[in-house]
Amino acid sequence: MADHGNHDENYTSNAGVMYESSDANVRAIYIFGVWLVVLGALCALATYGGLRYLEYRETNDNKARVAENPMVPEARMTMPPIKAAHEFPAPRLQVNDTAEMKEEIQEETGKLTHYQWVDENQGIVRIPIDKAMQLVLQRGLPARAGGANAVAAPATTAKPAAKPAVAKKSAPPKKPASQQVR
Repeated sequence: MADHGNHDENYTSNAGVMYESSDANVRAIYIFGVWLVVLGALCALATYGGLRYLEYRETNDNKARVAENPMVPEARMTMPPIKAAHEFPAPRLQVNDTAEMKEEIQEETGKLTHYQWVDENQGIVRIPIDKAMQLVLQRGLPARAGGANAVAAPATTAKPAAKPAVAKKSAPPKKPASQQVR
């Protein structure tokens, strides 16, 4: 056997450094591995059994729904939900919503940019919005009878102020451009 006490002069000893005096417990590692495999297999079996139960229950539920509602074909009851969503029954109110939205925008744009009869018997015509804005600029907007800033005076019990002795006669106010007769 080797003598560990005799070393050459270059060897230095560190009292704080130790080595492992025993090996790992191999038997405990093997037991842990076996239990890990057994539990993994049990989880896989439980998952498989759960999925089979859910499939069984779904088929029974489908049969019960078919019995409750005979108007729905049995083939539709058994098809996957994704396929059933694409084969939505009539009436299909919006088949292609993007195209329908584009068509709606074109109709609205046409109403805003073209002349069109609203009621031909009464002579009501829809005019383009640009033309309508030009007409409003030319003719002006209608004004209120008392003016834009007219506010009803509150009722008071105080006497009105005395009138000045000399009153100048002023011209009647001009009508707004929209109310003038041309």
